[in-house]
Parts: sequence; C-alpha cells; structure tokens
Amino acid sequence: MSWDATGSDISAWTTRVFDEFNRKAAELRAYSICKCSACDSIDYLRLKVVVHTGDVLPHKIGPFYELAGLDVTLYIGYWKTLLLQISTF
Repeated sequence: MSWDATGSDISAWTTRVFDEFNRKAAELRAYSICKCSACDSIDYLRLKVVVHTGDVLPHKIGPFYELAGLDVTLYIGYWKTLLLQISTF
C-alpha cells in the first residue's frame, strides 16, 4: 500500500476518533450530575494520536495488541521524556 493511501486512511481515522472523543466528552459534561473529581475533570481531558512508521513486532495479549521493537521502544522513551518535561511546568 502506498503512503498516500495510508496517509489519507490515517487522516480519516484520526478525524473520526477526535470527533467521537469530543462528542462523548460533551455528552458527559451535559448529562453528568456527579461532582466527583473525575467528572469535574472532564474538561481537562485531552486526546493525543501518535503515528509511527518503522519496524514493529505486534503481538496479541488477550483481546489487545501490543507493539514491540527498537523503534517503538525509542519512540515511547522520547514521548515519556517530553511529557515529563511538559508536566513539570
């Protein structure tokens, strides 16, 4: 499959995921009467999508798939470091 086809598929999928996330968050805000800290924090929820190209080794654990491999390990390490830096401000 060419990157052009894959790129447009990923773009369409990402748009659907963000739309559904935002729709569900709005629904939870509109209909929640709960005042617990989790429900009060709905406005602070953010969704991030990371798209990676490289070598991966997918393996199934129960109903889920986990990705492994050097590229994945390096990328996860990069994001953990970046998020730790951002969250300390």
